[in-house]
Amino acid sequence: MNNKINTLFDYIKQLCESDLDRIISFVLSIISVNQQSEEKTNCPYCKGTHTIKYGYRTGKQRFLCHDCKRTYMYSTNTVMSNSHYNQSVWVDFIRDTLHGVSLDKSAKEYGFSHQTAFTMRHKILMALQDLLESNPVLLSGFAELDETFVLDCYKGS
Repeated sequence: MNNKINTLFDYIKQLCESDLDRIISFVLSIISVNQQSEEKTNCPYCKGTHTIKYGYRTGKQRFLCHDCKRTYMYSTNTVMSNSHYNQSVWVDFIRDTLHGVSLDKSAKEYGFSHQTAFTMRHKILMALQDLLESNPVLLSGFAELDETFVLDCYKGS
């Protein structure tokens, strides 16, 4: 698994800034949350359309679904749900992730703990994995595979 991640980071480091910005905008389109949207959204729990605005919580608009009686916000069931950080911090953190910056260095730069950086990075990776599973990549042409056996064991380290 670490080899795949390192290979991905090697490919990303070879990209120019415009390609890197396109990747970041793609990742942000997955996790984006429009806090200023005036349109009401469907309920993320039951997909109901009978929703009303239901006040604010920590400065963010809440909604109440009359179908399932649950409250939600724009960020419910997104990568940014239950996050104390705004979208600009997420953008910078995604940029650091794509540049291969370590978790500790990113955590120190943005002023949060190592565990928070770890959780944020895994939320991003899980969202990308869900996207890949819902839209599988179909290859065409010829592909060449090779096997690599590694006898080292890093269990417990």
